[in-house]
Amino acid sequence: MKDVNSANISTGSESLPIIDYDQSDAPSSSSNSTDESIQDASQLVEDSARDYDLEMLANNPYYPEALKNRIRSSKGHLSNEASRNYIEALFKAGTKRFFLAHLSQENNSPEKALS
Repeated sequence: MKDVNSANISTGSESLPIIDYDQSDAPSSSSNSTDESIQDASQLVEDSARDYDLEMLANNPYYPEALKNRIRSSKGHLSNEASRNYIEALFKAGTKRFFLAHLSQENNSPEKALS
């Protein structure tokens, strides 16, 4: 579910809305659709705290299997692949700068998020 917060992030010349998506909101890899509220944005800051690498999540010894299953579910968090697909759709729609903020230390890494 998308949650559009009332807060904005200022980049100096622009103010970016803070938008939170779960996996069910992100378009599939074959979809070219983007959310109208950010379709014309030139920049996007994505709160990546809930993005995860499939392998790192599977091998996380501190998360019980039930939690891993919830994270991977269609109502859970975005995998790096789903996030990449959504960013690709936004790029095609005209967004040119992307910032990954608040990257998970347990289930992701900068290298994996950017690959």
